[in-house]
Amino acid sequence: MKLLLLSTAADPAHLAVVEDGRLLETREVAAQRHLSERLLVGIEALLSHAGWRFSDLDAIAVVPGPGSFTGLRIGLAAANALAYANDLLLVSVSAADATTIEAFAATATTEFSQGNTSPIVLAEYGQPPTITPPKPLRK
Repeated sequence: MKLLLLSTAADPAHLAVVEDGRLLETREVAAQRHLSERLLVGIEALLSHAGWRFSDLDAIAVVPGPGSFTGLRIGLAAANALAYANDLLLVSVSAADATTIEAFAATATTEFSQGNTSPIVLAEYGQPPTITPPKPLRK
């Protein structure tokens, strides 16, 4: 079983590839407001360095939050789109179970083995997003 791990809840984003429960490669993507530009490049470089293509993957594991609103949106949009385009399943791993990349890999492997997958993962922001301050009501 080959998994791509993707956590974009905080900066830097963490990427890894796991084969049969063994963590093979890891990579950090220091985005600093450029995650949308650097994430897919980082994923492609990680897979290439491991000698994998998307067609080799069985699933993508993600941390749905809580975390950075923008980081989660970019990371989950990328994961959902890549899973859809490559006919892969998604594994959702809670932030509490992904405190280290090793814990993330172990939990993702267990969840995948138990069939806890889905075709899409939604963000868990932990609170309503506040993109802009509310405007005062006019009377």
